[in-house]
Amino acid sequence: MELRSIATYASAVRPELPADALKPATSRLLWLPVHIAIISSLAWMMASGRLPMPLWPVASIVIGCCLAGTVFLGHELMHGGVVRGRTPIKLFGFVCLLPFTLSPT
Repeated sequence: MELRSIATYASAVRPELPADALKPATSRLLWLPVHIAIISSLAWMMASGRLPMPLWPVASIVIGCCLAGTVFLGHELMHGGVVRGRTPIKLFGFVCLLPFTLSPT
């Protein structure tokens, strides 16, 4: 059996796909400010004591879900599925993948 590269399969499948199948989904970028606003507001509320302590576990789960959404968006960005161009990909990808710079301890 002959091994073929992924590019071989991609070039065979691409003509069969609709024209808009490989267009970037730029509307997904609108989730970034939503996630950032939720993360920063909940973290501020917890740090300033404005959020009651019994709600901290719920807020932590919401923050974790927003961080996961941000990192997933960054993953799609880095593959070029959201925006085109090297500079926007690197800029938005950096912002989205910033949670990996935080130490868990």
